[in-house]
Amino acid sequence: MRDVLCTELPFPFSNSNADVYNSISICISHKIADGYSLSKFLNDWAATNRELDFEPSTQFDAASFFPPMDDPPVIPDVVREQCVSRMFNISSYSLGKLKDIVSTNSGIQLALKLLQHLFINVDSTTTTEDEIELAHVVAQLRKAKQHQRDKLKDMSPDKIALHALESINVGVNIILERNYDPYMYSSLCNKGLYKTDFGWGKPISVTLARSPMKNNIVFLDDPSGEGINALITLTEADMLIFQSNKELLEFASPVAYSPERGPSSNPT
Repeated sequence: MRDVLCTELPFPFSNSNADVYNSISICISHKIADGYSLSKFLNDWAATNRELDFEPSTQFDAASFFPPMDDPPVIPDVVREQCVSRMFNISSYSLGKLKDIVSTNSGIQLALKLLQHLFINVDSTTTTEDEIELAHVVAQLRKAKQHQRDKLKDMSPDKIALHALESINVGVNIILERNYDPYMYSSLCNKGLYKTDFGWGKPISVTLARSPMKNNIVFLDDPSGEGINALITLTEADMLIFQSNKELLEFASPVAYSPERGPSSNPT
């Protein structure tokens, strides 16, 4: 899987037709890096560009923590469908309102639990009314997280990577066999991407290219640094239901989104 990260720099050039903004696009494979590693690499790269005597902190030593496997599990591909991507902003005010419902101070956890609650509503034909309640969703998430903590706390570091791959493999096979509809979440919040400065100024927006996979959600810092942007990819039919959900619109606002230009404050 590859992600394309796009950052828009703060100095426009004008021509007769439009303002053209300089930007940088980065394509990364998850085989070699995750979001945090990408952020560290970008910030070290930028600092090296500004300061010739800068010593990068990034070290390419993951193999010493997660030894390579001779015969890793093969993870089957998930069928890809025609999808659309939309971005929604959850403001700091909305996060504050959510704290009154869910007992956590983590903005990412609040946004995650809200969206999981709403996605259950999208597929409410197979879900009971009690299961749709936000409190029920939160309780199930906490139970699952604690189960993983208990399972991993005594595991040696050299076994964790294999365990993760095997767990993913089992999960994907269950999804394919039972025709489940999984939702995948990741976060690039609080990774310092808005601090990346190659000497031309810090970016005014950071976003991702559209995901080719349905039910994919990525959380990003909003440009103000106070709220959270959620880049959501669903099938066209599911997006029509999701984006008109009254509970969604109570806490989140649609944001004009372009993978080439990033998020804008203008609603779609």
